[in-house]
Amino acid sequence: MALAVRAHSSLCDCVWLTRTSRIGHADKFDHGMDHGCCTGAAGFGSGLGGLATWVWRNPARPWRRGASMGAALLAVGCAAFAIVGLTGLYRLEAPRRGAAAPLPRATLPTDVAHGERLAYLCVRCHSTSGNLPLSGGQRDFLWSPERRLGELYAPNLTPAGTIASWSDGEVGRAIREGADSAGRPLLGHPASDYKVMSDGDVTALIGYLRAQQRVPSATPSRTINLLGVLLIGIGQFPVSVESPVVDPSSTPSLGRTPERGRYLVAISGCRDCHGTDLQGGPQQFPPDLIAIAAAWTDAEFVQTLRTGKNPLGGAVGPQMPW
Repeated sequence: MALAVRAHSSLCDCVWLTRTSRIGHADKFDHGMDHGCCTGAAGFGSGLGGLATWVWRNPARPWRRGASMGAALLAVGCAAFAIVGLTGLYRLEAPRRGAAAPLPRATLPTDVAHGERLAYLCVRCHSTSGNLPLSGGQRDFLWSPERRLGELYAPNLTPAGTIASWSDGEVGRAIREGADSAGRPLLGHPASDYKVMSDGDVTALIGYLRAQQRVPSATPSRTINLLGVLLIGIGQFPVSVESPVVDPSSTPSLGRTPERGRYLVAISGCRDCHGTDLQGGPQQFPPDLIAIAAAWTDAEFVQTLRTGKNPLGGAVGPQMPW
């Protein structure tokens, strides 16, 4: 019976930790809640395992086999819950980087102007107006009417935001590797696209971020609840971290070359929607870019990208970051 009391006590500890820790970390990542649930589940599972052993070894109880199996299954479930939760916490919070490699600062006006053009890649998330400056978004990327995973807003990237205290190397690492100034993974950031961004383009982009007008616009801190942590733990909610960029990366030369076009397609994230072969999806949505490029003139293609109006008179949908 002492083992049964131990199991019940562990479950109570889990519930208590969940309730008290949420109060203490309501405006941050719920460290106490999720760590408490995971450790409480582990303790509960340990108690159930001991209970199952005691029941199995007690010859005076004819029901011992069924009860032992039930307790054992519950113990395995609690252990799995704890393992998945702790895995999610590790993937989300454990620093995976050393010091960020330094980057030269862009000081020439031409470099900053080039960085401004690149910054339009960021306006869809980091701006409320769909234009510069990048003062932060107001869309919660984790909001869903079906389930709540927490809150995730694109932060303010002007000199009034968090990156003002980061080094250029740390900002560059965030852009290309998806890790913050402490080396922890970002969420929802397209580092898989930006990883191929050249050193020169990253430097120019950072130069523009530093040169933007200061916009004091605060966005809510990232919060991930227990369900979100579990989904991260089983790999259904991936973090944005990429392997370190260690080799120098040069920008393809300007001009109408396949190399330049391939580079622009990569950093613009075209394949994220239009497929790895750029031939679109089912029922021609998203559309086949290869067929469109062959049918339209260069001027028509450029106009569609920049205005959202195609040469047939139709409007590009809001999914397209034109």
